[in-house]
Amino acid sequence: MLAQLAAKSLIQIERHDGETRYTMLETLRQYGAERVRQASADGAAQLHAAHARAVARWAEHAGQFLQTTFTRELIMRVDWNFPNVHAVLGREFGSGGNSEAAIAVVALLQRYWYASLRNADLQHWLTLAEKAATPATPPIERASLVIIRCGTREIPHPEELDQLIRAETLFEQAGDDAGAANARGFIAYRRMWQQGMDSTCIDDVGGAIKRLRQAGDLTGERALLFVHCAVTAALGNLNEASALIKTTSAQCRAAGDDFHLNRLLLLQAHIQMENHAFARALALVQEVERVAHSFPDPVYELRARIFVAENLHYLGDPAQSALKAAECMTYAQNYQGDVNEEAAILALVKSLIDLGRFDEAHAHMHGLLTQRFHTKGATDGLYLGHFDAMALNASAAGRAAEAAYLFGAADSDVERSKRRRFRRNDIENAPMIRRAKDRLGEAAYERQYAAGKAATLEQAIQFALTFW
Repeated sequence: MLAQLAAKSLIQIERHDGETRYTMLETLRQYGAERVRQASADGAAQLHAAHARAVARWAEHAGQFLQTTFTRELIMRVDWNFPNVHAVLGREFGSGGNSEAAIAVVALLQRYWYASLRNADLQHWLTLAEKAATPATPPIERASLVIIRCGTREIPHPEELDQLIRAETLFEQAGDDAGAANARGFIAYRRMWQQGMDSTCIDDVGGAIKRLRQAGDLTGERALLFVHCAVTAALGNLNEASALIKTTSAQCRAAGDDFHLNRLLLLQAHIQMENHAFARALALVQEVERVAHSFPDPVYELRARIFVAENLHYLGDPAQSALKAAECMTYAQNYQGDVNEEAAILALVKSLIDLGRFDEAHAHMHGLLTQRFHTKGATDGLYLGHFDAMALNASAAGRAAEAAYLFGAADSDVERSKRRRFRRNDIENAPMIRRAKDRLGEAAYERQYAAGKAATLEQAIQFALTFW
Protein backbone atom coordinates (compact mmCIF):
# COMPACT_ATOMS: atom_id res chain seq x y z
CA MET A 1 0.00 0.00 0.00
CA LEU A 2 2.76 2.49 0.98
CA ALA A 3 4.70 1.66 -2.18
CA GLN A 4 1.61 2.32 -4.29
CA LEU A 5 1.00 5.67 -2.61
CA ALA A 6 4.65 6.60 -3.09
CA ALA A 7 4.50 5.63 -6.77
CA LYS A 8 1.62 8.04 -7.18
CA SER A 9 3.53 10.78 -5.29
CA LEU A 10 0.85 10.86 -2.60
CA ILE A 11 3.49 10.26 0.04
CA GLN A 12 7.24 10.86 0.17
CA ILE A 13 9.93 8.47 1.38
CA GLU A 14 12.85 9.81 3.40
CA ARG A 15 15.81 7.69 4.46
CA HIS A 16 18.32 8.66 7.11
CA ASP A 17 21.05 6.50 8.72
CA GLY A 18 19.31 3.27 7.76
CA GLU A 19 15.87 4.43 8.89
CA THR A 20 12.88 5.08 6.62
CA ARG A 21 10.15 7.60 7.24
CA TYR A 22 7.04 8.31 5.18
CA THR A 23 5.81 11.88 4.93
CA MET A 24 2.79 13.42 3.33
CA LEU A 25 2.71 16.43 1.06
CA GLU A 26 1.60 19.46 3.06
CA THR A 27 -1.41 20.07 0.82
CA LEU A 28 -2.61 16.50 1.39
CA ARG A 29 -1.95 16.80 5.11
CA GLN A 30 -4.06 19.95 5.29
CA TYR A 31 -6.81 18.35 3.22
CA GLY A 32 -6.87 15.27 5.46
CA ALA A 33 -6.93 17.36 8.63
CA GLU A 34 -9.84 19.42 7.29
CA ARG A 35 -11.78 16.25 6.39
CA VAL A 36 -11.24 14.90 9.90
CA ARG A 37 -12.52 18.15 11.43
CA GLN A 38 -15.58 18.17 9.16
CA ALA A 39 -16.40 14.53 9.84
CA SER A 40 -16.32 14.65 13.63
CA ALA A 41 -15.00 17.01 16.28
CA ASP A 42 -14.59 14.03 18.60
CA GLY A 43 -12.76 12.10 15.91
CA ALA A 44 -10.33 14.96 15.37
CA ALA A 45 -9.72 15.26 19.12
CA GLN A 46 -9.06 11.52 19.37
CA LEU A 47 -6.67 11.62 16.42
CA HIS A 48 -4.78 14.58 17.87
CA ALA A 49 -4.57 12.93 21.28
CA ALA A 50 -3.24 9.73 19.72
CA HIS A 51 -0.63 11.74 17.80
CA ALA A 52 0.43 13.53 20.98
CA ARG A 53 0.74 10.22 22.86
CA ALA A 54 2.82 8.71 20.06
CA VAL A 55 5.19 11.69 20.02
CA ALA A 56 5.43 11.60 23.83
CA ARG A 57 6.38 7.90 23.72
CA TRP A 58 8.96 8.64 21.03
CA ALA A 59 10.33 11.56 23.09
CA GLU A 60 10.60 9.35 26.16
CA HIS A 61 12.57 6.73 24.23
CA ALA A 62 14.77 9.40 22.64
CA GLY A 63 15.47 10.88 26.06
CA GLN A 64 16.46 7.48 27.41
CA PHE A 65 18.87 6.91 24.54
CA LEU A 66 20.41 10.35 24.99
CA GLN A 67 21.06 9.57 28.67
CA THR A 68 23.69 7.05 27.64
CA THR A 69 24.67 8.08 24.09
CA PHE A 70 25.22 11.71 23.08
CA THR A 71 26.76 11.34 19.64
CA ARG A 72 26.14 13.66 16.73
CA GLU A 73 24.53 10.79 14.82
CA LEU A 74 21.95 10.10 17.52
CA ILE A 75 21.16 13.77 18.04
CA MET A 76 20.62 14.21 14.30
CA ARG A 77 18.34 11.16 14.24
CA VAL A 78 16.26 12.74 16.99
CA ASP A 79 16.29 16.04 15.13
CA TRP A 80 15.04 14.28 11.99
CA ASN A 81 11.71 13.69 13.73
CA PHE A 82 11.37 17.30 14.89
CA PRO A 83 8.54 18.14 12.42
CA ASN A 84 6.30 15.79 14.42
CA VAL A 85 7.34 17.47 17.66
CA HIS A 86 6.67 20.88 16.14
CA ALA A 87 3.19 19.80 14.98
CA VAL A 88 2.20 18.45 18.40
CA LEU A 89 3.55 21.43 20.37
CA GLY A 90 1.97 23.95 18.02
CA ARG A 91 -1.42 22.26 18.27
CA GLU A 92 -1.44 21.41 21.98
CA PHE A 93 -0.12 24.79 23.13
CA GLY A 94 -2.75 26.44 20.92
CA SER A 95 -6.34 27.33 21.69
CA GLY A 96 -8.27 24.29 22.82
CA GLY A 97 -5.15 22.13 23.00
CA ASN A 98 -3.85 19.98 25.83
CA SER A 99 -0.98 22.04 27.21
CA GLU A 100 -0.05 19.34 29.73
CA ALA A 101 0.63 16.94 26.86
CA ALA A 102 2.85 19.57 25.24
CA ILE A 103 4.72 20.25 28.51
CA ALA A 104 5.46 16.52 28.79
CA VAL A 105 7.05 16.45 25.33
CA VAL A 106 9.20 19.53 26.06
CA ALA A 107 10.37 18.02 29.36
CA LEU A 108 11.11 14.58 27.91
CA LEU A 109 13.42 16.10 25.28
CA GLN A 110 15.61 17.73 27.94
CA ARG A 111 18.91 16.35 26.63
CA TYR A 112 18.02 17.05 23.00
CA TRP A 113 17.54 20.75 23.75
CA TYR A 114 21.07 20.94 25.19
CA ALA A 115 22.50 20.28 21.75
CA SER A 116 21.31 23.76 20.66
CA LEU A 117 20.32 22.63 17.16
CA ARG A 118 17.01 24.51 17.31
CA ASN A 119 17.59 27.20 19.89
CA ALA A 120 14.90 29.55 18.55
CA ASP A 121 12.36 26.72 18.72
CA LEU A 122 13.52 25.83 22.21
CA GLN A 123 13.12 29.37 23.51
CA HIS A 124 9.61 29.55 22.03
CA TRP A 125 8.35 26.19 23.29
CA LEU A 126 10.09 26.41 26.66
CA THR A 127 8.56 29.83 27.34
CA LEU A 128 5.10 28.49 26.47
CA ALA A 129 5.66 25.45 28.70
CA GLU A 130 6.78 27.60 31.63
CA LYS A 131 3.70 29.81 31.27
CA ALA A 132 1.33 26.84 30.94
CA ALA A 133 2.74 24.83 33.88
CA THR A 134 0.57 24.78 37.02
CA PRO A 135 0.90 23.16 40.46
CA ALA A 136 -1.01 20.24 38.93
CA THR A 137 1.75 19.67 36.35
CA PRO A 138 3.74 16.55 37.34
CA PRO A 139 6.72 17.52 39.57
CA ILE A 140 9.31 15.88 37.30
CA GLU A 141 8.09 17.93 34.36
CA ARG A 142 8.14 21.20 36.31
CA ALA A 143 11.64 20.42 37.56
CA SER A 144 12.80 19.44 34.06
CA LEU A 145 11.71 22.81 32.68
CA VAL A 146 13.98 24.51 35.23
CA ILE A 147 16.91 22.26 34.29
CA ILE A 148 16.35 22.92 30.57
CA ARG A 149 16.25 26.67 31.12
CA CYS A 150 19.43 26.68 33.21
CA GLY A 151 21.23 24.15 31.04
CA THR A 152 20.67 26.10 27.84
CA ARG A 153 21.31 29.55 29.25
CA GLU A 154 24.75 30.93 28.49
CA ILE A 155 24.63 33.70 31.08
CA PRO A 156 23.52 32.69 34.63
CA HIS A 157 20.62 34.64 36.13
CA PRO A 158 20.51 35.54 39.85
CA GLU A 159 17.19 33.77 40.46
CA GLU A 160 18.42 30.46 39.07
CA LEU A 161 19.90 29.15 42.31
CA ASP A 162 16.58 29.19 44.18
CA GLN A 163 14.82 27.67 41.17
CA LEU A 164 17.36 24.85 40.98
CA ILE A 165 17.03 24.09 44.68
CA ARG A 166 13.25 23.80 44.25
CA ALA A 167 13.79 21.58 41.18
CA GLU A 168 16.08 19.28 43.18
CA THR A 169 13.36 18.94 45.81
CA LEU A 170 10.74 18.12 43.17
CA PHE A 171 12.97 15.43 41.66
CA GLU A 172 13.60 13.92 45.08
CA GLN A 173 9.90 13.90 45.94
CA ALA A 174 9.20 12.12 42.66
CA GLY A 175 11.92 9.53 43.31
CA ASP A 176 14.03 10.62 40.31
CA ASP A 177 17.56 10.30 41.70
CA ALA A 178 19.25 11.09 38.38
CA GLY A 179 17.20 14.27 38.04
CA ALA A 180 18.02 15.31 41.60
CA ALA A 181 21.73 14.61 41.04
CA ASN A 182 21.70 16.64 37.83
CA ALA A 183 20.06 19.53 39.69
CA ARG A 184 22.66 19.26 42.46
CA GLY A 185 25.45 19.62 39.90
CA PHE A 186 23.83 22.75 38.47
CA ILE A 187 23.37 24.13 42.00
CA ALA A 188 27.05 23.69 42.79
CA TYR A 189 28.10 25.41 39.56
CA ARG A 190 25.70 28.34 39.98
CA ARG A 191 26.59 28.70 43.66
CA MET A 192 30.24 28.96 42.70
CA TRP A 193 29.49 31.96 40.48
CA GLN A 194 27.04 33.67 42.82
CA GLN A 195 28.59 33.06 46.23
CA GLY A 196 32.27 32.54 45.49
CA MET A 197 34.45 29.49 44.99
CA ASP A 198 35.29 26.95 47.69
CA SER A 199 35.85 23.24 48.02
CA THR A 200 32.21 22.50 48.89
CA CYS A 201 31.40 23.01 45.20
CA ILE A 202 33.81 20.17 44.34
CA ASP A 203 32.27 17.93 46.99
CA ASP A 204 28.73 18.60 45.73
CA VAL A 205 29.65 17.91 42.11
CA GLY A 206 31.58 14.78 43.04
CA GLY A 207 28.58 13.39 44.94
CA ALA A 208 26.25 14.20 42.03
CA ILE A 209 28.57 12.41 39.57
CA LYS A 210 28.46 9.22 41.65
CA ARG A 211 24.65 9.34 41.80
CA LEU A 212 24.37 9.81 38.03
CA ARG A 213 26.76 6.93 37.41
CA GLN A 214 24.70 4.69 39.68
CA ALA A 215 21.53 5.74 37.88
CA GLY A 216 23.07 4.86 34.49
CA ASP A 217 22.88 8.45 33.22
CA LEU A 218 26.23 8.44 31.45
CA THR A 219 25.58 11.64 29.50
CA GLY A 220 24.73 13.46 32.71
CA GLU A 221 27.87 12.02 34.30
CA ARG A 222 30.05 13.38 31.49
CA ALA A 223 28.34 16.77 31.75
CA LEU A 224 29.11 16.99 35.47
CA LEU A 225 32.64 15.69 34.95
CA PHE A 226 33.11 18.78 32.79
CA VAL A 227 31.67 20.92 35.61
CA HIS A 228 34.10 19.20 38.01
CA CYS A 229 37.00 20.16 35.72
CA ALA A 230 35.72 23.74 35.40
CA VAL A 231 35.29 24.23 39.15
CA THR A 232 38.74 22.76 39.81
CA ALA A 233 40.27 25.19 37.31
CA ALA A 234 38.30 28.10 38.78
CA LEU A 235 39.74 27.29 42.20
CA GLY A 236 43.21 27.77 40.68
CA ASN A 237 44.19 24.10 40.68
CA LEU A 238 45.26 24.13 37.03
CA ASN A 239 47.47 21.04 37.03
CA GLU A 240 44.77 18.97 38.73
CA ALA A 241 42.19 20.34 36.28
CA SER A 242 44.40 19.41 33.31
CA ALA A 243 44.71 15.84 34.59
CA LEU A 244 40.93 15.60 35.05
CA ILE A 245 40.36 17.01 31.55
CA LYS A 246 42.68 14.37 30.09
CA THR A 247 40.81 11.44 31.64
CA THR A 248 37.36 12.90 31.00
CA SER A 249 38.24 13.71 27.37
CA ALA A 250 39.22 10.07 26.89
CA GLN A 251 35.78 9.02 28.17
CA CYS A 252 34.07 11.44 25.76
CA ARG A 253 36.13 10.22 22.80
CA ALA A 254 35.33 6.60 23.65
CA ALA A 255 31.63 7.47 23.79
CA GLY A 256 31.71 9.56 20.57
CA ASP A 257 30.54 12.55 22.63
CA ASP A 258 31.96 15.54 20.72
CA PHE A 259 29.50 17.86 22.47
CA HIS A 260 31.10 17.53 25.91
CA LEU A 261 34.57 16.93 24.43
CA ASN A 262 34.48 20.40 22.87
CA ARG A 263 33.73 21.91 26.27
CA LEU A 264 36.65 20.10 27.83
CA LEU A 265 39.06 21.13 25.06
CA LEU A 266 38.04 24.76 25.36
CA LEU A 267 38.64 24.56 29.11
CA GLN A 268 42.08 23.08 28.38
CA ALA A 269 42.73 26.02 26.06
CA HIS A 270 41.83 28.37 28.93
CA ILE A 271 44.39 26.62 31.13
CA GLN A 272 47.03 26.94 28.40
CA MET A 273 46.23 30.65 28.20
CA GLU A 274 46.68 30.90 31.96
CA ASN A 275 50.12 29.34 31.46
CA HIS A 276 50.81 31.80 28.62
CA ALA A 277 51.01 29.02 26.03
CA PHE A 278 49.01 31.13 23.60
CA ALA A 279 50.16 29.47 20.37
CA ARG A 280 49.11 26.04 21.63
CA ALA A 281 45.84 27.47 22.91
CA LEU A 282 45.16 29.09 19.52
CA ALA A 283 45.66 25.81 17.65
CA LEU A 284 43.35 24.02 20.07
CA VAL A 285 40.51 26.55 19.90
CA GLN A 286 40.68 26.64 16.11
CA GLU A 287 40.11 22.87 16.14
CA VAL A 288 37.20 23.30 18.60
CA GLU A 289 35.71 25.95 16.30
CA ARG A 290 35.88 23.54 13.34
CA VAL A 291 34.31 20.62 15.22
CA ALA A 292 31.63 22.83 16.79
CA HIS A 293 30.69 24.18 13.37
CA SER A 294 30.26 20.68 11.94
CA PHE A 295 28.40 19.29 14.97
CA PRO A 296 26.66 21.89 14.90
CA ASP A 297 27.18 23.51 18.31
CA PRO A 298 26.66 27.26 17.81
CA VAL A 299 27.21 28.32 21.43
CA TYR A 300 30.63 26.70 21.65
CA GLU A 301 31.51 27.71 18.11
CA LEU A 302 31.06 31.29 19.30
CA ARG A 303 33.10 30.64 22.44
CA ALA A 304 35.90 29.13 20.37
CA ARG A 305 35.87 32.13 18.03
CA ILE A 306 36.14 34.50 20.99
CA PHE A 307 39.11 32.50 22.30
CA VAL A 308 40.72 32.81 18.86
CA ALA A 309 40.34 36.60 19.07
CA GLU A 310 41.78 36.65 22.60
CA ASN A 311 44.78 34.53 21.67
CA LEU A 312 45.53 36.67 18.62
CA HIS A 313 45.53 39.67 20.98
CA TYR A 314 47.98 38.00 23.36
CA LEU A 315 50.15 36.87 20.44
CA GLY A 316 50.53 40.49 19.33
CA ASP A 317 48.20 40.60 16.32
CA PRO A 318 45.62 43.22 17.34
CA ALA A 319 44.35 43.87 13.81
CA GLN A 320 43.38 40.23 13.22
CA SER A 321 42.10 39.98 16.79
CA ALA A 322 39.81 42.97 16.24
CA LEU A 323 38.47 41.49 13.00
CA LYS A 324 37.76 38.15 14.66
CA ALA A 325 36.10 39.81 17.68
CA ALA A 326 33.89 41.90 15.38
CA GLU A 327 32.86 38.68 13.58
CA CYS A 328 31.96 37.19 16.97
CA MET A 329 29.76 40.17 17.81
CA THR A 330 27.88 39.79 14.52
CA TYR A 331 27.53 36.04 15.10
CA ALA A 332 26.15 36.63 18.61
CA GLN A 333 23.70 39.27 17.44
CA ASN A 334 22.34 36.94 14.74
CA TYR A 335 22.04 33.94 17.06
CA GLN A 336 18.50 33.51 18.39
CA GLY A 337 19.29 32.61 21.94
CA ASP A 338 21.11 33.45 25.15
CA VAL A 339 24.81 33.77 24.30
CA ASN A 340 27.57 35.81 25.89
CA GLU A 341 28.19 38.67 23.46
CA GLU A 342 30.02 40.55 26.22
CA ALA A 343 33.11 38.35 25.93
CA ALA A 344 33.37 39.24 22.25
CA ILE A 345 33.08 42.95 23.03
CA LEU A 346 35.77 42.73 25.72
CA ALA A 347 38.09 40.95 23.27
CA LEU A 348 37.43 43.68 20.69
CA VAL A 349 38.07 46.44 23.23
CA LYS A 350 41.49 45.08 24.18
CA SER A 351 42.48 44.89 20.52
CA LEU A 352 41.31 48.46 19.97
CA ILE A 353 43.45 49.57 22.91
CA ASP A 354 46.45 47.85 21.31
CA LEU A 355 45.66 49.74 18.08
CA GLY A 356 45.45 53.09 19.92
CA ARG A 357 41.74 53.54 19.16
CA PHE A 358 40.90 54.64 22.71
CA ASP A 359 37.70 56.59 22.06
CA GLU A 360 36.25 53.67 20.11
CA ALA A 361 37.23 51.25 22.87
CA HIS A 362 35.59 53.43 25.51
CA ALA A 363 32.39 53.77 23.46
CA HIS A 364 32.06 49.98 23.34
CA MET A 365 32.71 49.67 27.07
CA HIS A 366 30.28 52.47 27.91
CA GLY A 367 27.52 50.71 25.99
CA LEU A 368 28.38 47.35 27.52
CA LEU A 369 28.48 48.70 31.07
CA THR A 370 25.23 50.64 30.61
CA GLN A 371 23.43 47.56 29.37
CA ARG A 372 24.72 45.36 32.18
CA PHE A 373 23.80 47.91 34.86
CA HIS A 374 20.28 48.27 33.47
CA THR A 375 19.73 44.51 33.27
CA LYS A 376 21.67 43.25 36.32
CA GLY A 377 21.85 46.23 38.67
CA ALA A 378 24.66 46.71 41.18
CA THR A 379 25.46 43.03 41.78
CA ASP A 380 28.90 42.08 43.09
CA GLY A 381 31.01 39.88 40.84
CA LEU A 382 29.55 41.05 37.55
CA TYR A 383 31.79 44.04 36.79
CA LEU A 384 35.40 42.92 37.24
CA GLY A 385 36.09 42.53 33.51
CA HIS A 386 34.34 45.83 32.76
CA PHE A 387 36.36 47.84 35.29
CA ASP A 388 39.63 46.19 34.27
CA ALA A 389 39.07 46.88 30.56
CA MET A 390 38.11 50.51 31.21
CA ALA A 391 41.14 50.94 33.46
CA LEU A 392 43.45 49.49 30.78
CA ASN A 393 42.00 51.89 28.21
CA ALA A 394 42.23 54.87 30.56
CA SER A 395 45.87 54.16 31.37
CA ALA A 396 46.79 53.61 27.71
CA ALA A 397 45.05 56.89 26.82
CA GLY A 398 46.99 58.82 29.47
CA ARG A 399 44.13 59.14 31.99
CA ALA A 400 46.19 57.84 34.90
CA ALA A 401 44.00 59.09 37.76
CA GLU A 402 40.88 57.51 36.30
CA ALA A 403 42.78 54.29 35.64
CA ALA A 404 43.91 54.11 39.28
CA TYR A 405 40.33 54.61 40.51
CA LEU A 406 39.01 51.89 38.18
CA PHE A 407 41.73 49.41 39.15
CA GLY A 408 40.73 50.01 42.77
CA ALA A 409 37.06 49.45 41.94
CA ALA A 410 37.95 46.22 40.12
CA ASP A 411 39.97 44.91 43.08
CA SER A 412 37.07 45.75 45.39
CA ASP A 413 34.69 43.73 43.19
CA VAL A 414 37.10 40.80 43.36
CA GLU A 415 37.17 40.90 47.16
CA ARG A 416 33.41 41.32 47.60
CA SER A 417 32.57 38.46 45.23
CA LYS A 418 35.39 36.15 46.46
CA ARG A 419 36.54 35.59 42.91
CA ARG A 420 39.91 35.44 41.22
CA ARG A 421 41.29 37.20 38.20
CA PHE A 422 42.72 35.01 35.52
CA ARG A 423 46.52 34.97 35.64
CA ARG A 424 46.73 36.36 32.15
CA ASN A 425 44.65 39.37 33.22
CA ASP A 426 46.90 40.10 36.22
CA ILE A 427 49.93 40.00 33.93
CA GLU A 428 48.12 42.11 31.33
CA ASN A 429 47.17 44.72 33.95
CA ALA A 430 50.67 45.06 35.44
CA PRO A 431 52.30 47.30 32.77
CA MET A 432 49.26 49.59 32.64
CA ILE A 433 49.29 49.94 36.43
CA ARG A 434 53.01 50.76 36.18
CA ARG A 435 52.31 53.34 33.46
CA ALA A 436 49.64 55.04 35.57
CA LYS A 437 51.96 55.12 38.60
CA ASP A 438 54.79 56.61 36.54
CA ARG A 439 52.49 59.33 35.26
CA LEU A 440 50.86 60.16 38.60
CA GLY A 441 53.53 59.23 41.09
CA GLU A 442 53.15 56.45 43.63
CA ALA A 443 51.40 58.49 46.34
CA ALA A 444 48.83 60.07 44.02
CA TYR A 445 48.15 56.70 42.39
CA GLU A 446 47.54 55.07 45.77
CA ARG A 447 45.11 57.84 46.78
CA GLN A 448 43.07 57.40 43.62
CA TYR A 449 43.26 53.62 43.89
CA ALA A 450 42.04 53.75 47.51
CA ALA A 451 39.14 56.00 46.49
CA GLY A 452 38.06 53.49 43.86
CA LYS A 453 38.41 50.59 46.25
CA ALA A 454 36.37 52.34 48.94
CA ALA A 455 33.55 53.26 46.56
CA THR A 456 30.33 51.31 46.55
CA LEU A 457 29.70 49.27 43.45
CA GLU A 458 27.04 51.70 42.28
CA GLN A 459 29.38 54.67 42.81
CA ALA A 460 32.11 52.91 40.82
CA ILE A 461 29.69 52.16 37.98
CA GLN A 462 28.54 55.78 37.85
CA PHE A 463 32.15 56.94 37.77
CA ALA A 464 32.96 54.55 34.92
CA LEU A 465 29.97 55.83 32.95
CA THR A 466 30.82 59.51 33.32
CA PHE A 467 34.61 60.02 33.57
CA TRP A 468 35.53 60.00 29.85
